[in-house]
Amino acid sequence: GALSVLDFQVEMCSLESKTFSEGLERRLLLAVPKKGRLMEPSLLLLEKCGIKYRKKARLDIAFSSNMAVAIVFLPVQDIALYVSQGRVNMGITGQDAILESNSEVNELIQLGFGKCRLCVQVRCHRCSSCDSHRNFLLATGPN
Repeated sequence: GALSVLDFQVEMCSLESKTFSEGLERRLLLAVPKKGRLMEPSLLLLEKCGIKYRKKARLDIAFSSNMAVAIVFLPVQDIALYVSQGRVNMGITGQDAILESNSEVNELIQLGFGKCRLCVQVRCHRCSSCDSHRNFLLATGPN
């Protein structure tokens, strides 16, 4: 079958160093967003947990230097799928990404970051005499 980007990177690193693949087997694989609004708070959380690592450019895997953890940087929409398939042990992603992926995963904790506020504007069709200040209705969601 076709290799994913992560499989390819692991395979390339394994060719460079046999200790890479051996070290990967002994570590917790933690997926975090590689970009987007969840990336920065996720990395800050790792820092607050005391997980130290150095990410090499163009490599989506980083080993912690002080814990048995490998950080896998993935698109946020892929994290739940990788967890459900057992390709990573756990991940940080949005609840919307979990729902959209239709993946079966256990949500361990709500981290409380990445919340958004939804605002939708629609044209008012209730009356024909709305003035310019009241011809749009605004709906907001709790998150």
